[in-house]
Amino acid sequence: MAGEEGSGQLETAEAYPGKRQRIASHSTASPRVVDADSSLCTKGSKKLKQARMNVLRYLARPDVQQTVPELSQLVQCELDVGGKDISPGSMHGNRVAIQGLSGGQQRIFVSSGKQVFVVDSDDVLGGSEANGAGMLRRGKGGVYLPTVGSEGKRVECKALPSLQMQSEIQSLHISAPESTGESTMISTDMYGRALCTVLNGECNKNDVGVRSMYTLQPEDGALVREAGWTGGVVSPYSRNIVAIARHFPKDVTVFDESIPMRRFSTLYNPNDVLLLSSDVSEAETGDGAPLLGVAEGNIVTIWDLRIGGTGARVNRLNTGPYGGHLYTIAATSRDCPLLGAAGEDRDVCVWDPRMWKKVDRWTHCSKYEITSLHFMRSNPRYCVVGGLDYELACGAWFHNVSKAFQSNVQKQQAAAGRAAGPVTEVGSIAETMRQSRVSASFRGNSRWIGVAQAPGDVDMFCAVTSDATLYLSRF
Repeated sequence: MAGEEGSGQLETAEAYPGKRQRIASHSTASPRVVDADSSLCTKGSKKLKQARMNVLRYLARPDVQQTVPELSQLVQCELDVGGKDISPGSMHGNRVAIQGLSGGQQRIFVSSGKQVFVVDSDDVLGGSEANGAGMLRRGKGGVYLPTVGSEGKRVECKALPSLQMQSEIQSLHISAPESTGESTMISTDMYGRALCTVLNGECNKNDVGVRSMYTLQPEDGALVREAGWTGGVVSPYSRNIVAIARHFPKDVTVFDESIPMRRFSTLYNPNDVLLLSSDVSEAETGDGAPLLGVAEGNIVTIWDLRIGGTGARVNRLNTGPYGGHLYTIAATSRDCPLLGAAGEDRDVCVWDPRMWKKVDRWTHCSKYEITSLHFMRSNPRYCVVGGLDYELACGAWFHNVSKAFQSNVQKQQAAAGRAAGPVTEVGSIAETMRQSRVSASFRGNSRWIGVAQAPGDVDMFCAVTSDATLYLSRF
């Protein structure tokens, strides 16, 4: 029947040439852009070209590193979290956070069950000097092999009874330190109840430095809804603004300290939440009003907290017509506003929030679903992804940038009166990126329960596995 219907349509088109011409003229018209993938294929998309040029213009700045980031330090140690195994938690939950301390040190927080544990970076390194780049070795497939820290001993983590929750903790997030050195950490349990803790930045092993804390409660009551993944995030520009997303209730609640401001109902089940400034989308406004980004289903929805009602949704970014569920979203700084998302389809999609256009996609960067995504601060064209295959990889999401940078260097050489020949260093980078976008990777001994990026200008990452093994890496 399908074949007969198709043949009938062809005979009708042949029998009515005028109708066929109208169909052909209608099909040659420019299609309406409905998602980011179609905008990449639309002929004459000025906004897309401008978005890509904005990214290229920033990445060609002299203060942005043009070299491929290399792994300079990789340390592995086993943790003792109260003599018990780490609770499983959600598949895409992040239960690791890093706090920046005075003197360039870090404090690592790990949650298991209802409790939160803390360990200092010095205890992980163990004071060993044999953790430099010269001691790193590569294994099968070119992956880096970690060196054993803490002199091969199990590091005992200190439990924090004051931060204990009523049920299993699903996520941890800590804000960047302010001018006073204080940071705000939020921990959420499986029912959406949250605990915000203000921590000082003093380096003291005997005292974590809890300044104050307050609890957050969902408006509809925590025990009314089904238990599942919940995520909390603190605004990077105002620590009083906090957002909490719940998977099964399909909602996101924004708090100003302990007062609920807004409650948004999502179309699909949210898997990650992010707070960013309106400076990302509005060039040089300087008002600092936050925007809310939610990864729900295979789309990323952007909400404006200054607008109430259904008109608060600014945009909806699609990964494609057949994209899988998104599990993580990430953003860069104000200087180079970029918004990225990854998940089930194992692709990293990056948009320019100033134009809300997709600039590029890193396809098949992991063997399994991606659960964590972070942009490199020294070189934003690279990102770090972690998936369910217990591998953490750093690679280039923008594969055209090396060619553009090489062409820019050749034009500068020609303008200076020199021969515009091939640039050896940049050409080797482009060739390396064409062969494989991954610049460095290493593997853990089991599934990641969380990957966190240290605050500041350094590219330092901390990852913890379900077997209570911590990996500390520096690029």
